[in-house]
Parts: sequence; structure tokens; C-alpha cells
Amino acid sequence: MTMDYGYVTVHVTTDAAQGEVLAELLRQEGIAARFRGPATTLVGVAEHIVEMAVEVPAESKAHALEFLRDLEDATVAADGSSED
Repeated sequence: MTMDYGYVTVHVTTDAAQGEVLAELLRQEGIAARFRGPATTLVGVAEHIVEMAVEVPAESKAHALEFLRDLEDATVAADGSSED
């Protein structure tokens, strides 16, 4: 997890939509999250090649990681229950 101006990376993705949604969910949880996508439009670069990051203030790292873990657990549980 890298640190940039007091922010740390809590999630890395190559899916911009996923990064935006996770950052918004963290903001709704009261965490000042930001999504760092590519700085420019990368002409000629295949989709899902460039890594992007969801970042939060360093002091919110534990809360954000716990929230993301709980979110993943809930998603896995929901996916598993649909197979019955």
C-alpha cells in the first residue's frame, strides 16, 4: 500500500467503473475516499491494462480495509446463496 500526500491505496483495479463505485461506497461510509484513474486518455492501450487505485487518508486505512473486507464477504455470501 503506497502513500501519497497522506493517502494510502486500499484497492487496486483495472476496472474504472469498479474503482469509482468502491470510492463512492467508502464516501457513503464517511471515509474521504478518492479514485485515481489514468491521468490522460491512453489512445491505443487495451482496456483493463492500466492499474488504477482507490485511496483513503492514512488515518482511515483500517476502517476502509474492514469495510472492503465486509463488502467482499457479503458479495461472496450473496453469490453462494444464489446457487442453491
